[in-house]
Amino acid sequence: MARPPAATNGTSRAALLLTLAGVVAILYFTREVLIPIALAILLSFALSPLVRWLERFMGRIAAAVLVTVAMLLVVGSLAYVMTTQVTKLALKLPDYQGNIRAKLEKLSPHGGTIDRIQHNIEELSNKKTKPTTQTTQPVDVTATKTPAEPDRPPAVNKDDRAKIPNPAAQPTRENPLPVAVIAPPVSPLQALFDYGGLILGPLGTAGVVVVFVLFMLLNREDLRDRMIRLIGFGQLTVTTKAVDDAASRISRYLAAQAMVNGSYGLLVGLGLWIIGMAFGQGQGFPNDVHWGILCAVLRFIPYVGPWIGASFPLAVGFAVFPGFTILFAVVALIVTIELVSSNVMEPWLYGSSTGMNSMAVLVAAVFWAWLWGPVGLILSTPLTVCLAVLGQYVSQLHFLSVLLGDKPVLDLPSRIYQRLVAGDQEEAMDLVDDAVDEKPLIEVLDDLLLPVLTMAESDRHKGLLDDDRNAFVHASLRDIIELLEEKAPAARSANAAAEGSQAVSANPVRIVCLPAHDDADEIAAMMLRLLLEREGYLIKVIPVAALAGEMMDRVEADQSDIVCISAVPPAAVTYTRYLCKRLKSRTGNARLLIGLWSSRVDIDKAKSRIQCDTENKIALNMRSAFDQLRQMAARIALARNEPRTEAAV
Repeated sequence: MARPPAATNGTSRAALLLTLAGVVAILYFTREVLIPIALAILLSFALSPLVRWLERFMGRIAAAVLVTVAMLLVVGSLAYVMTTQVTKLALKLPDYQGNIRAKLEKLSPHGGTIDRIQHNIEELSNKKTKPTTQTTQPVDVTATKTPAEPDRPPAVNKDDRAKIPNPAAQPTRENPLPVAVIAPPVSPLQALFDYGGLILGPLGTAGVVVVFVLFMLLNREDLRDRMIRLIGFGQLTVTTKAVDDAASRISRYLAAQAMVNGSYGLLVGLGLWIIGMAFGQGQGFPNDVHWGILCAVLRFIPYVGPWIGASFPLAVGFAVFPGFTILFAVVALIVTIELVSSNVMEPWLYGSSTGMNSMAVLVAAVFWAWLWGPVGLILSTPLTVCLAVLGQYVSQLHFLSVLLGDKPVLDLPSRIYQRLVAGDQEEAMDLVDDAVDEKPLIEVLDDLLLPVLTMAESDRHKGLLDDDRNAFVHASLRDIIELLEEKAPAARSANAAAEGSQAVSANPVRIVCLPAHDDADEIAAMMLRLLLEREGYLIKVIPVAALAGEMMDRVEADQSDIVCISAVPPAAVTYTRYLCKRLKSRTGNARLLIGLWSSRVDIDKAKSRIQCDTENKIALNMRSAFDQLRQMAARIALARNEPRTEAAV
């Protein structure tokens, strides 16, 4: 017996969640092995373009070795320069104690806050280091002296006093001797091993990364082929496209990050130099170029790096220079550059390079930092780019593309309908308003409003949309149509400009539109009227509240030449067939156009079901309806010897 689809979907989702949990656990417990490999892959992506360029002039081995050695020299030089400058700043801090203390005193005008804090810290330190002896020996009440009997110790010389045992120091059951655990002294060799481990650990990881980078640059095509063969499962084309897409996105991201961070460091260094020359009173800002380089390098660490880099020039501005002018200038410089980089350059460059939304980048940074620490924070964006690409090409992981990608997951009609169902009319009208600025009116009606109306009718017939929400959607669509009328008023086109215009003709072609059954049909008729009125046609829409007999009377009274029946699926055909029968019996001369809006039915089958004549027309969208109405009106006008210039939408 086949398993129900719901149970199958639930089982597959549970298996997927268990698989994801297992992958996360593997990433966490094998981070010591995976972190160097991930760093090497990231560096190989960054260095591959340079290696390819150098291969034109030398062999691959020489190019890879040269690029790797150059990378080591650059990183080592930067580390040496930055360490030297930070050390010099730390050694010079005692020379700046006067400036620091003066500024702290200015921040505390009543003068005692800093001193009280320092005094309290010293007291706590003294209390912590002061030896205390706690005894549990019972007190002899009879041996205590009263105030009337002053304490007069017996005369004992110095030698005898030293021989008298101290009762409090004698070990008893109630008062044992105090015990202190004293660590054995550390041998110089053990200290060397301890400090060497702190240094050799990162150096060993760096060495492994360098070796991996070199071999990846030398064998990049072979490694790519092996990875495609391993994970491709016979789908060579899809796997190749996925690998190339991921590599292209990561390379673009690294190039964009290098541009942003490089310009950031350049502006910081230049700004510090200008501040030193303008406000330093002949004393330039110390090591302004080095602080700019440090800010640029640390900015490769997302979110945390910019603040760490900015703390160094801020500390220098606070400690070195008297007054607060340079400190405030440095703060203004850092904040201005950071705002421009974060709100202008990064969205412009990062958004197009990674294909990820900003919320995904933030969540990914938190997740990878929790999983792999600071290195995970650096690798968060490239790793998440790989996940987004994986979700784009693997159907089982499509949810990753939805969560992480930057493309809209809902088309514009669905977004408008969702806003209306949620009761957010203002945002829905904003979406339509933006679309009107970019598209012609007829495309807005066909591509946006008609699909929204069709979705509402479909949900209402399925019982998914209650009456109150349905009424709100319909009322909002009416308001949107009024907004379109105000935004694009009846601008008379070539129809109205030509001599013998339809609008001013003594015997114009009269068009009337009948809603087939409910409010949705009337709203669609209002859309058609909006489109035709802008082109100079005379069209009336009979309210849906009118009965079928009243509609026939209005058609006869107005002597309508063209009758349009507006019907929105899914119940469009049934009510349209009823109105067609009534029209045949009452008005034999009127030409008929049936609008089955957004329907996917075959036109010939629809005609047979509605029992329409061959002369009657059926339209499935506003453009088709407009074109057919224009042709029908032109024939009628020619028959009356009233030539009419056709207009284009």
